[in-house]
Amino acid sequence: MTLCVSPFHFDGSYSSLFTTLYSGGTVIIRPRDALLFARTFFNAVVNENVTYSGFTPAYLRLLLASPQIGGLSNSPLAMIALGGEAIPAADLRSLWAHAPRMRVFNRYGPTETTICVTDVELRSDALRDDTIPIGTPHPGVSFYLVDDGKMVDEVNTVGELHIGGDQLMDGYWNAPELTARALSTDIVSGETLYRTGDLAYRDLDGNYVYVDRADRVIKRSGVRISLVELSGAISSLGAVSSAACLSFDDGGKLGIVAFVVPESDVSTLDLRRMASELLPGTMLPDRFDLVEALPINRSNKLDERRLLHDAGLEPARAGARPGVSHRS
Repeated sequence: MTLCVSPFHFDGSYSSLFTTLYSGGTVIIRPRDALLFARTFFNAVVNENVTYSGFTPAYLRLLLASPQIGGLSNSPLAMIALGGEAIPAADLRSLWAHAPRMRVFNRYGPTETTICVTDVELRSDALRDDTIPIGTPHPGVSFYLVDDGKMVDEVNTVGELHIGGDQLMDGYWNAPELTARALSTDIVSGETLYRTGDLAYRDLDGNYVYVDRADRVIKRSGVRISLVELSGAISSLGAVSSAACLSFDDGGKLGIVAFVVPESDVSTLDLRRMASELLPGTMLPDRFDLVEALPINRSNKLDERRLLHDAGLEPARAGARPGVSHRS
C-alpha cells in the first residue's frame, strides 16, 4: 500500500504512482493541501495500512517536526524513498531514532534522464562523515564526471555529472538553443550526454555522492563551500532542529545566510558562537535568521525564494559569485 505525497506535476510522484500500479499495488491519494499537515500523513499511514511512501527531504523535515513522529516505529510504514534534494544526515539520524527499522532509499535522477537513474539503500552504520551516497547508475545508464571539459575518474574528485543512455531525452520541445546547452556530444565519441549541473564524486565504494548544484558551490577566501554541506553542518549543532544555507546579494558581494529552525531557546549570537567552534571563519554564514519552519514549494522542495523574500534579501547576482572550484 503506497501513499502518494508528491503532487502529480512533480515527476517525483511517478515512483509512487506507476511502480505501485505496475506491481498490482494500491495507491492512496490525498489532496496536497491536506498533506501539508503532518497529521494527515500519519493518519493515512495508520488508517490505510500504508507500507511505503516516497517524498522529498523537505517533506521529511515536516514529518520530523510533528508530535506524531513518535508513533512511526509502531506504524505499518516500513520503507520510504527520498529524492529531489540533498538529504541532511541529521534528519536521517532523527528518523532512525524514532523508527530504527525503517528502510530508507535515496533516489536520484533529473527529469531529462527519465527521472530516477540511481538508487541506494541508506544504512545508519554506513554513513561516513555525514556524506549521503546516491548510488551507482542503473543498467543501461552511463555516468561521467567532467571538469574543465575533460573527464575525471579519480576517487573523491569532484566534477559535473553528465548522464547518458537510452533513457535520455531527445531535447526540449521547440527549444533548440536550450537543448544545445543541455546536451553534449563532445565528451564521449558517439554518445550524447545530459549536462546535469550537479557536482558529484565517486567514493571508495564506487558510489556516487552528490555535492551540490554547480551554481551553489562558491569560493570565498580560497575555500570551496557547498551550501548543502554548510546546511548540514549548521543542522548538526545541538540547539538546531534544521537549517538551510543560501547565498544572497550583499551589496554586490556574495553573502551567505543560515535560516535556522531552533530546537531550544537560542539567539543568533549563540548560533554564531557555536558555528564558529565547528567551522573555519571563511565558512561562517554572514547572518543567521531564526524561522519557525523551512517552507516547501508546490513540488514539496525547500522554498528558497520565499525564505529570501521574507528575510528581505535578494538572490546573489551572477556578478557577485566568485569562480567555482570543482576539485576537492
